[in-house]
Amino acid sequence: MPFTSDDRAAIKLVREEKGSGAKRILREFPNKQWPRITVRMVYQDSVTSFNDLKEKILHCWGKLNQGLIDGAIDQCEPSSKPKEGTLSNVSLSFEFLN
Repeated sequence: MPFTSDDRAAIKLVREEKGSGAKRILREFPNKQWPRITVRMVYQDSVTSFNDLKEKILHCWGKLNQGLIDGAIDQCEPSSKPKEGTLSNVSLSFEFLN
């Protein structure tokens, strides 16, 4: 069943505002007979342009927790860990995206 542009907009809005998954989105619209997999396909759409990719990367990067990064560093093999005092805070620069 194809989605109308209004359907797509509604699905994406619920996804972005509430962080809802497909199951919860379907509960928001009980009168629609959308298959769950197709709802997922709407909000997991592909990258359409460089600017779209840039926005998605920055959005995801903004959600990362410094504790997660620190934990990943702590799990490194001792020989691959940075030397004491050489890396106090891990951060990536996305200058190439500007």
